[in-house]
Amino acid sequence: MELDQQAAEFAERLDAGHSPYIGYDETQEWPDGRLEELIEKGILIETVPSKTVLCKECRHECTIEPSIETLPQTDKAVGLHLCDVQGMIEIELDRLKQWEIVPEKLVEFGPDSDYDNPESQQYEPYLLEWLGATWRIVFDGEVTTVNDGVGIQRISLLLSNPRKDLFCLDILKQEGKNPIAKFNEFEDEVIDKETEAACREKLREYEEELEDARNCNDYGRIDKIQPKLEHIKEYLLKASGYNGRTRKFGNDPEKARIRMTNSIRRTIKSKDIAKIPELKRHLDKSINTAQFMCYDPEREIPWKIIKKSDVT
Repeated sequence: MELDQQAAEFAERLDAGHSPYIGYDETQEWPDGRLEELIEKGILIETVPSKTVLCKECRHECTIEPSIETLPQTDKAVGLHLCDVQGMIEIELDRLKQWEIVPEKLVEFGPDSDYDNPESQQYEPYLLEWLGATWRIVFDGEVTTVNDGVGIQRISLLLSNPRKDLFCLDILKQEGKNPIAKFNEFEDEVIDKETEAACREKLREYEEELEDARNCNDYGRIDKIQPKLEHIKEYLLKASGYNGRTRKFGNDPEKARIRMTNSIRRTIKSKDIAKIPELKRHLDKSINTAQFMCYDPEREIPWKIIKKSDVT
């Protein structure tokens, strides 16, 4: 399908009263590069992620609403869903992405649409906006999105306080009270004792069920229980030290600085930030990751920062 044909299809879709939103799974059926082309032409613009996704882990293909969690080991935000059949399922957050059709742009490619979306908006020229699973970044009018995680959360804090020195340990203390942050890397246990006890109890239950299933040669039950058991084992292994005790992080400012620097630099080097080269260059040059961290821009940038606390 050519670009003008797809634009015509979008126009028909809107005129018929259908949703103006395009989900990630739908874009995977398009020719290579088509999504990027539609974004470049302004026909599609990324919008707030969907809360639900079609689970393809089994034949039932249920519509699920994954919970968004930040994994402390990788600083990566993922979608998690506990399935009765498959156990814990990890959903790539890309699958929650969705794009909105911009009717005004369709006119440039021939088709016109009577659809008028009152929620269509022009973004601020410099915007950092929390959307839930992702953050929208607008830099000099160019738009990209970044998956939620401690790296982008810390960048948002620095951008909110230009030219202010923020001590790395003070930032961590603030994160402990931050509703966005999923964990406090250096002062809290990776999992609390109650959660660990519940996980170990569930692990024992699964081990007993698995042993019974094997004794009965019940391969269906074995296939159902095994992945659940392995998931809990992996979770506890990541959350515990080699001696089996729950890990704790230190209170050393240099260790804190290194961990925070790594998370910030990983975000700046991400493919999503790289979509706007000037943004990457600006953040690289303007963010100082010493023990007293600082956003010190070479020129004044009128950032508008919209965090979770601003919209809840």
